[in-house]
Amino acid sequence: MCTFNSLKPVIVFLAVQCVVSTWALGQTVYHVDAVAPAKNDGLTWETAFDDLRDALQIAVSGDQVWVARGKYTAVATSFVVPDGVSVFGGFNGSETDPAQRDIKANVTTLLAQSSSPYDGLRIMRLGSGVVDGLRFFRGGTTEIGYSNSLAQGAAMLISGSSTVRRCDFVENIGSAIWVFGANVDFVECDFSLNSGGSDPEGTCSFASQAGAIHILSNSQVAIDGCVFRHNGAAAFRGRGGAIWAEDSLLWVRRSVFDGNRTSDSCPGVFGNGENGGAIATRSCTVQVFDTLFERNVCGRGEDSPNGEIGMRGRGSAMAGENTDALFVNCTIVGGAGVAMDFDVASTVKFFNCVSWNNEPSQIGGTNAELFSSNVQTLAKGSVATDVISELPGFVNEFRLRAGSPGIDTGMSVSRLLLIPELIFPGPPPLFAGDFLETDLDGRPREIDSPFDPGASVDMGAYELMLGNTNNDADIDLFDFSGIGACMSGPGQPADDDCYIFDFDGDNDVDLVDAGGFQLSFTGSIPR
Repeated sequence: MCTFNSLKPVIVFLAVQCVVSTWALGQTVYHVDAVAPAKNDGLTWETAFDDLRDALQIAVSGDQVWVARGKYTAVATSFVVPDGVSVFGGFNGSETDPAQRDIKANVTTLLAQSSSPYDGLRIMRLGSGVVDGLRFFRGGTTEIGYSNSLAQGAAMLISGSSTVRRCDFVENIGSAIWVFGANVDFVECDFSLNSGGSDPEGTCSFASQAGAIHILSNSQVAIDGCVFRHNGAAAFRGRGGAIWAEDSLLWVRRSVFDGNRTSDSCPGVFGNGENGGAIATRSCTVQVFDTLFERNVCGRGEDSPNGEIGMRGRGSAMAGENTDALFVNCTIVGGAGVAMDFDVASTVKFFNCVSWNNEPSQIGGTNAELFSSNVQTLAKGSVATDVISELPGFVNEFRLRAGSPGIDTGMSVSRLLLIPELIFPGPPPLFAGDFLETDLDGRPREIDSPFDPGASVDMGAYELMLGNTNNDADIDLFDFSGIGACMSGPGQPADDDCYIFDFDGDNDVDLVDAGGFQLSFTGSIPR
């Protein structure tokens, strides 16, 4: 720490010492821009490298690499991030701080050179570091070999303590990410159309595991605010359409698993499509909070020559073997295959969850316990406490409307915090500080209504905040403009866009609801 006094020579000397100390202890920022001239030094945007490799080859622990919009291709070898280095994408080439980026407007894409759509080249290797704001597109790997039943991280192989933030993983084949003996936080990432692999020779001699993230070897992985859409383990006995985890610890919070699937896709194969349309685990501890599972699928094997029908696999949302699992405020809907299925060696508990319209609509397993939840049907052997089976009243992507039996009927946050299983094993994830305080939309839990003071937590992934239209946790002038358009009067059902103004839960928006809105209104300026 540097201290200044009133003596000018001392001020100059100490100022120089501060600069020197900061340089020694600080970081070098290397700039990369695909359209920059070659043979630059990378120290400014004006002298940026044109090749990401140039920066990664000289960066050391503590350094940052800033990458401007454009495409950067891994040719012959993967991009290798040195330990302790942070790589940020999404710049336009003028920023002086990563906080100034607009990663959606300045898409920074990393891809593998391909003569065909996928040529077996992984895009990146990451040990201990940070990767933020990059898009990984069409990587592919056959490094271990299909005959060994595994593929290793088409987009990224992670082997150290790392954070992957606001990255997109699209159309990678061979499990988009492999996490091997690592401690990783995935924050606000998007995984779509990734595949656990396909058999290039059509022999169907291998198992496809994990379309998006393959976790193994005593890893600890936290997934926060991520979206998994249409990923698949679509091959002989696929396992974990989005995630496969083995001998590891997995946390998931405020995430969406939509349309992921496993299937037996091999000609002539009769039997079950395999396990975990969204997630499959073996010998793991899993904790899932405020997460939506929708339209995930355990595929169907071909019918037998004798006319027998191939059956669905286990767990359209999740299947676990020898797994200790905990689900708090989750919504599981529209799955094809038993919604949640765990073997006799597993223990699983559900709190404040909603499971509906799955095929068949079961949740649980032999040792499953369910508390304060709304479940259409239960698996045999499940133990239920304060569990109901009533139509949830879904609107707008499986949120609950006023009057739903799931409103204010979940277990309170204070009671949830007393659950022994909520103690985080190992180092806590980044989200540990407020992991029960907000719903999937980021709204506070335990929101009181003027008609229902002292409210508790709602069941499912979303908390109903009446009168709020923009997820900002405040009833303000922005919301005021909406209620007028929704005032239909008594006896006119509120449509899906107006359900948040139905304060009294009678399925219309009238003068009574206007009074409720007035009581909730803060008058603040929209944010």
